[in-house]
Amino acid sequence: MKTALRCDASCAGFEVICPDGRVGVVEAVLEGPTGELEELAVRAGLFSRRILFIAVEEVVEVDPGARRVLLDRPPRLTGSVSLDEWLPRTAA
Repeated sequence: MKTALRCDASCAGFEVICPDGRVGVVEAVLEGPTGELEELAVRAGLFSRRILFIAVEEVVEVDPGARRVLLDRPPRLTGSVSLDEWLPRTAA
């Protein structure tokens, strides 16, 4: 069953899909300075070595049963880092 739920921390591990195909897997849902959910950190690239940051506003649908986050177009990235840069941030 598909639903238009917003993306939250429970989306970690969900596959991110756009019309062009698979983007990656949600590594984390990040909060902005006011505590609002702001970005998805998506593990992507060859061997999943990049973290892409995608605004939660890009999400059009969440399918919990299929563990998928759907976008209606290729994502407009708000940034990206290598996995090596990302891992120290999450260890703190």
